[in-house]
Amino acid sequence: MNLRVSQNQLYSLLTTHLQNSFSSLAQLQEQVSSGKRISRPSDDPTGSSLALALHVRHAQIDGYSATATSARTRVDEASSIVQQASDVLGSARELTIQGMSTALGANARAILATQVDQLREQMLQLANTQFDGEYIFGGSNTTQAPVSQSGVGDSAKVAWQGNDHPRMVTVGPGDDIDTGVPGKSLFARWSPTGTTYGGTSGIKAGTSGDQGSGFANLIVRHDSTSGTTGAGVTLANAGANDTFLGDRTLEIDASGPKVRLGGGTWVNFTSSAGAYPTDLAVQDDHGATIHLDLSGWSGAGSTNTVHGSGSLSIDGTNFTAINGTETNLQLKDPATGTIIHVDTTSAVRSGQDLVTFGGTTNVFDMLAGLAADLRNTTLSNDEISKRLGSRLGELDAQHDSLLVGLGSLGARSARIADVQDRLQTRTVDVESRLTDVEDVDITKAVLDLTRTQQTLQLAEATGAKIIQQTLLNYLR
Repeated sequence: MNLRVSQNQLYSLLTTHLQNSFSSLAQLQEQVSSGKRISRPSDDPTGSSLALALHVRHAQIDGYSATATSARTRVDEASSIVQQASDVLGSARELTIQGMSTALGANARAILATQVDQLREQMLQLANTQFDGEYIFGGSNTTQAPVSQSGVGDSAKVAWQGNDHPRMVTVGPGDDIDTGVPGKSLFARWSPTGTTYGGTSGIKAGTSGDQGSGFANLIVRHDSTSGTTGAGVTLANAGANDTFLGDRTLEIDASGPKVRLGGGTWVNFTSSAGAYPTDLAVQDDHGATIHLDLSGWSGAGSTNTVHGSGSLSIDGTNFTAINGTETNLQLKDPATGTIIHVDTTSAVRSGQDLVTFGGTTNVFDMLAGLAADLRNTTLSNDEISKRLGSRLGELDAQHDSLLVGLGSLGARSARIADVQDRLQTRTVDVESRLTDVEDVDITKAVLDLTRTQQTLQLAEATGAKIIQQTLLNYLR
């Protein structure tokens, strides 16, 4: 049977081919202009599913990267603040060493005290630093200033209101980093190392454990002087101004004339206008003194023993007598609950000994104590020097805590930097895979576009010849 292709069939075939060519041309033009092979799921259902999963993964990595960047910025800011705090303590140390010089006068030490006050205020500001509206050094308590202060001047005290809780952030699946900075370990580290004494009076630590924190003042009082002075010599002001404790040998050498207390240096004395001094201060090898009235000296030499009695207190009110035999005498301050145990067998002079409960003070009270010692005008230069020396040890310990914290923050920053590098690598990998799935090969797409345009033009030209046939030509 002969089959005849009708004009309608030719037209239908031509139209279908032209529509397909126009569709391919439009798709290729879209790919070339957008650079994407997949613009809608129908372009490649399998590829679209894979691309969607890759986009989700990319968004997760972007989230982790943003968190890591914020965490590192916060840690680096904390490192900068701790470095500044370290510099502050370095300056405080220099001022302390200057203040330890016994050649300084009260005015010079007062100037140093003012500088220490400024360093303390700077340290308070550093400890209460905020970052993005949150307190850096409060641990997980980021809405409340870590350090609060009560009182003014040398009596100002601080309280720590932060905590040591971690502040974890997630920078990857199962990868958490603590960005919390517990300021207590930096500015108020609690690491007791025992009780020490300034060494002014000769009092030492007893055998029992003590109870207290920071610093306390041990007041060593001279109560009376007894014994025989000899050769007509008497005590000036009945011994009220003496500072020695325990037994001492008092020697008078008529050939000088001169006098010596214990292992101290000889002190020459001569008459002035026919009268010998009525209040001669004679110092022993411990810096303790006896005041003698030599106006009745007989002119003879003598060697005798004198005794200085005293008592102890840490609250300034309740005093306990020293008998020179106690190796574990307990003293208590009812107001603060502080309890210390002392060995009095080596007590040699009166004064104020600084009691240091090692590793239990905070940097702010320590600086306040430094300023108070520098302003003290009731203590001798030697006593002030020893007190400052005692505080210097705690200052160095506080400085060490800051350096340890600085090292820890540096290690955390380095770890976050490693995480950022890994996340960047993952980002590049995901983007590369997305490019393989979604992006079009521009060179191939342009060639296909050119080929499709040529095919379409050829089809249009062929179709124009086919549809020129008229009905009359068909009936003929």
